[in-house]
Parts: sequence; structure tokens; C-alpha cells
Amino acid sequence: MGTWGTQAEFKDIKVTKGDQVLFACDFANGTQGWRFSGEGQWKAENGVLRQNSAAIDIRALTGDKSWLDYTYTLKARKLGGGEGFLILFNVQNENEKCWWNIGGWGNDHHAIEMAGRQQ
Repeated sequence: MGTWGTQAEFKDIKVTKGDQVLFACDFANGTQGWRFSGEGQWKAENGVLRQNSAAIDIRALTGDKSWLDYTYTLKARKLGGGEGFLILFNVQNENEKCWWNIGGWGNDHHAIEMAGRQQ
């Protein structure tokens, strides 16, 4: 998950493959197992992961690179700022990643963006 010039919160994060739950997070253990990039201000409390910085290209990552053909669900809520959310998926490394940019470009457009991926 991530933000771009926006403050937001995320919760009810789940990754499934068919009936199998690959990952679920309620932040009972804080941000244990998560990796962060950028100059974000992440805080986990009351079942929510909140990002309070207005910086750009802020990311929170977890999971397994080997996961394929999965369903990724979550709830996101914008708290402030001029952009929207980044819903990252199929992240292999810093240069190979995909994200669904919801409310980008001044909260005016949405797009699936892929960096370094073979088409």
C-alpha cells in the first residue's frame, strides 16, 4: 500500500488464493513484518495502519514474492492531501512492481502502473 502526497489509513488487509488465506493483518502486533520506504509517518493502532506524511512515493510492503494468482483486499480511507492511494501488487523489488493508482494526478485519474515488468 502507499500514498503520494496524501495522508491515509488502511485496514482489513487480506490476501487469499481460493479458500486459502495467505496473509491477513489486524495490526495487533504493530507493524511487525512490514517494510517501509520513503519519508512516511506510519503508525499502527486500533486495527488500522495510518500514514500521516504529505510526502510522495510512500510505501508499506509485506508478503511473499512467490505468491501468484491471489486476491488482495483492503479498505483505504483518505485523510488529507491532493492525491489518492497506491495499492501495490506483484512487487519483486524496488524497480519491478505494479500498483493501482487510485485518485492520482490531483485526484483526477486512476491507472494501473507497472515498472520494470515484462509485458
